[in-house]
Amino acid sequence: MNENIGQERQVSSSFLIRAVRFGLPGLVIVVSVALYFAIAGSGPKHSRRRVEERTVMVEIMRPERVSRRVQISANGIVVPSVRLVMQARVNGEVSWVSPELSPGGRVKSGDLLLRIDPVDYQLSLVENRAKLAQAEYACKLELGQQEVAKLEWKKLPNQDKATQLEKELTLRTPHLKKAMTEQESAQAGLKRAELNLERTEIRTPFNAVVLARGVEAGSQATTQTQLAVLAGTDEYWIDTAVSADKLQWIEFPVDGSKGSSAEVSPSGLISGSASWNGDVIRLLPGLEEKGRLARLIVRIANPLDSQHIPLLIDSFVKVLIQGKMLDGLFVLPSKAVHDGNTVWIYSSEEKLEFRTVEVMWSNAESVTVRNGLSETDTVVLTNIASPLPGLRLKLQSGSGVETPRTGEREPGKKTRGSTGG
Repeated sequence: MNENIGQERQVSSSFLIRAVRFGLPGLVIVVSVALYFAIAGSGPKHSRRRVEERTVMVEIMRPERVSRRVQISANGIVVPSVRLVMQARVNGEVSWVSPELSPGGRVKSGDLLLRIDPVDYQLSLVENRAKLAQAEYACKLELGQQEVAKLEWKKLPNQDKATQLEKELTLRTPHLKKAMTEQESAQAGLKRAELNLERTEIRTPFNAVVLARGVEAGSQATTQTQLAVLAGTDEYWIDTAVSADKLQWIEFPVDGSKGSSAEVSPSGLISGSASWNGDVIRLLPGLEEKGRLARLIVRIANPLDSQHIPLLIDSFVKVLIQGKMLDGLFVLPSKAVHDGNTVWIYSSEEKLEFRTVEVMWSNAESVTVRNGLSETDTVVLTNIASPLPGLRLKLQSGSGVETPRTGEREPGKKTRGSTGG
């Protein structure tokens, strides 16, 4: 009996251990969950509040259609329209050089630049005059002998039996041709001597500025010697490039008509210090190698006569070409255009709309738009922080300007407001 009691105690002890091992974790979980809900239910209660929609007060304007000339901005480089490397036409020693024949010197057409020693050519002129006199004497003498030969020919019997050669020799026809040819050769020699003497004086062929000088007084000049380098000053050219799609707006000279006008101003540190008026004269046949742009030539007349600074060769300049006249354009303040081609619109629902437009050209103050707007649109001028389509907009109260939702307002009027939100 004692053994049975011991076995029952062992069974009860084993059951208790199993109950504790498997039941205790579940009890901990149940207690934890109960405590969580008890704590959560005892905290303060929060009521949900409605988030108010952001409203921004703005300044607006109504765009108006206008007619404007297309303005095309470009950059270019100044090049001389005429660049000449002067060389001697005769050989000899340089005996005199003009003080103006130095880099930067300005010379007029026909000015004497330098002189080659003319003595040898003066002597050659005298010799050729003497040769011409001898040839003229021989020619006149032969003409006299021709008259004598004709008289003798008439006295000869059987003239009809003489050959053509016998007749020419009797009448001294070859002799006369020889005398006349020698006279012509002497005349040509004299003309050449006169030209060579004239060529000892080197003169400017056009109004020019001296770029370089290659000789000094006492130098030996030949027909291969570079005497000077000149650039014409009657006009300079601007070698500029524009996008090929803009050529349609530029006028080129046809049958004597003038091309589009252009305004040229220096760039860089001297920007805005001067300007020159010119015109487009030529479209070059090929595209620019790097940018694949169309190349134009703009002509500037009298480029060195500026009251401020002269137009310098090889300088970089800004070019503003006045193209064809276009109708139906809108001119907006620069602040009204964002990201290059986006305009903010005050919609009829008083909300912000984004509109993509075609920008024709722009400057620091304004942007000219061709497509994307109409006269019934209302453009937002205020710079809005974090703009989003559908943002609620509002005009300043008391502005006296009707919104597009309630009616039309006077074109061109603006209402000022401030950014809020």
